Amino acid sequence: MWKAIFIVFVSSILANLFENTGLLHTLDTTLAKAKGHFQLYTQMLVVGTLSCAIGCNQAIAVFLSEQLMRTPYEKNKISKSDLAIDIENTGIVIAALIPWNIAAFVPTATLGVSATAYIPYAFYLYLIPLIQWFIIYRKKDAVM
Repeated sequence: MWKAIFIVFVSSILANLFENTGLLHTLDTTLAKAKGHFQLYTQMLVVGTLSCAIGCNQAIAVFLSEQLMRTPYEKNKISKSDLAIDIENTGIVIAALIPWNIAAFVPTATLGVSATAYIPYAFYLYLIPLIQWFIIYRKKDAVM
C-alpha cells in the first residue's frame, strides 16, 4: 500500500509543481478557448490520454486534467459534477489501455498476459469515452 500512497503523493507534487511554476500556462490559454461541452470533452480526451501516457498512472491524469480543465469548464458554466464525470470517462478509463501505465501493467503482470493481449477484450474501456463523446455531441445538436 505504501507504493500506491507514494505514487499519489508524487502525482500531487508534480501537479502543484506544474501549477506554481507556470509550466502549463501556454496549454492553459489554448484550452481556455474552447466553446461548449463538446469541445471541452474532446480536449479532455486528449489531455487525459496524454497525461496517462506520460505520467504512467491515473493519479497524474486526474490531477492534471482537473487542473487544466477546471477554468474552461467554469468559464463555459459546466458543472463540477460534469467535469468529474468527464475526467472519469477519459483519464481513469483510458489509463488501462496504455500498456506502460500502472493501471494496465499491474493486472497484466498479475495475470501473466502480454500488455497488449487483453486490449481486444477490454472493449468496455474504449467504448465509455466514445459513447460519452457521442452523447455530448447529440446534446449539442439538440441545443442548437
